[in-house]
Amino acid sequence: MNSTDTVLRIDANLSTSISAIWRIKYMMLRRFALASVLLIASSAAPAMAGSAPADIIVGATVINSCTITADPLDFGDYDPLVANKTLDLDVSADVKTTCTSGSTPNISLGRGLNDITGSALVPARRLKSGTTDYLAYNLHSGSVTGPIWGSGGIDPVADDGTEQTTTVFGRVPAGQVGIVVGTYADTVVATVNF
Repeated sequence: MNSTDTVLRIDANLSTSISAIWRIKYMMLRRFALASVLLIASSAAPAMAGSAPADIIVGATVINSCTITADPLDFGDYDPLVANKTLDLDVSADVKTTCTSGSTPNISLGRGLNDITGSALVPARRLKSGTTDYLAYNLHSGSVTGPIWGSGGIDPVADDGTEQTTTVFGRVPAGQVGIVVGTYADTVVATVNF
């Protein structure tokens, strides 16, 4: 045997050994990769054996609700000797309501602070100046000659969730005598009933 043959055999055995080592490393790497994938997969989603449904009952209740605002009703100047000796003093103002659908609202007006002989349904309203001076007036629905607007309300107001405007017509009758000079006022409560 010559020295060349021996070297070749060593190289051949070395080459076979290196190849075997790489095969073992490759197989170990494959097993590690497979184990890693299985570990990640098992931790990402829990194992499920089945499922069962359940209903969630969801609900809400829409309540009757309304808001109301009223503009001032200012008669301005009343002249009992000339302009309003024979002519009524007529003005109007708006009442605004917003109500939820289905609430069937109507608006009623109170008697005022100075009502003298009327009922809640048909009040005899008066403006007051000082402690003893009064000026008769009233509030009407529909028009200035419509029915006196009292606690009975008027025809239902629309209830579609949008702002509705209802006009209040005011009249100070002509020919009131003995009216003392002064500033007269009253407060009437407007109520939306629903």
